[in-house]
Amino acid sequence: MQFFRMSVGIISLVFLSVGCGKKPVEVKNLELQTEVLNQELFVDLKAEIVLGNLPLTTLDLPIIHPRSMEWMGNVKIQRENKKNYILLSLNLTALARFDLKPLILPNGGVLPLGASLSGVQINLGRGIEFYFIPDLKNLLIGVTFPIRQLDQVGRSIGETSLFPPFGIKNVTGAIGLYSSRIAGKNGLGFFADLSSIATKMDPVMLDPGAMVKEVDVKKPISLNAPNSRQYQFLSQEMIKLSERRGSLVIP
Repeated sequence: MQFFRMSVGIISLVFLSVGCGKKPVEVKNLELQTEVLNQELFVDLKAEIVLGNLPLTTLDLPIIHPRSMEWMGNVKIQRENKKNYILLSLNLTALARFDLKPLILPNGGVLPLGASLSGVQINLGRGIEFYFIPDLKNLLIGVTFPIRQLDQVGRSIGETSLFPPFGIKNVTGAIGLYSSRIAGKNGLGFFADLSSIATKMDPVMLDPGAMVKEVDVKKPISLNAPNSRQYQFLSQEMIKLSERRGSLVIP
């Protein structure tokens, strides 16, 4: 938690001091809807993501339990009116039935928002990772997408994570980029803290047994926040990418 607070402070100062003040990536708008059916909690989240003028590759991936084949949600990227949207449609009650495991970003770093070291992490294929912490005090959902064009950035700046926080319509979260010298370990991450809806919920909806289960956690690497040189380089590379034609490619 101390590292997270320090990282946020450094990142905030960098945002204020570097370049023209534009962020490489940000959330412009967010809509959240919840519904309870048969004592199961369903959440639909839609977030508008801005990466300069860059479009993202569209996709639609289901979240399926590997043993029961039960549908547990969908992760989508859509383009509407030249805007990028991340859409998460989730059955949180069903997702809480997954076994807990150590949570790490694709580049080996810790999750943003001071997140727990354990929770639900599901590889959806194509290098895309879904995250869920079924804890009423820290109810977190998130997803990371590898972006092929960012591999060249990672080779230059190495392992770091840039996840400034946001707050929209009573939902706090973090949106940003993670990098690595390893190809395929560079990309976009989006995380939302849904603890604001937890006070309206029956704890049974999230399987309290799963929440208190202990797991053997290998601590992720506490990566340093990007320094001003890394941030400036990252911003410049995002500007260069936005001047090119074509979408940011998710392999």
